[in-house]
Amino acid sequence: MIFDPVAAAARIDTRWLLVIYLAAVDVWAVQLILRSSASRRERLLWTAVVVLCPVIGALFWFVLGPKSRIAGGGGAPDGSWPRRGEGEEDPKRVQADDPRR
Repeated sequence: MIFDPVAAAARIDTRWLLVIYLAAVDVWAVQLILRSSASRRERLLWTAVVVLCPVIGALFWFVLGPKSRIAGGGGAPDGSWPRRGEGEEDPKRVQADDPRR
């Protein structure tokens, strides 16, 4: 008997593809939750919601979760870019002024 990959792919039940897709979305949501800037309690609650109610929980997280989801993700919660504070030097300028170069 010869293995036919097209026939094998046709036999895969589409429900399994949906289950795999939803599991991947849930894993992605949980890792975003764990890396978020939310408090420990909020992260625990969001993780429980996503694990116990996978489809609805992940949708709720993506819609209602913190807007600045990733801690240290680059932007301030109000959407502005971080600026150097008083006394902080420009790293490019420090390198240019370095006498060893």
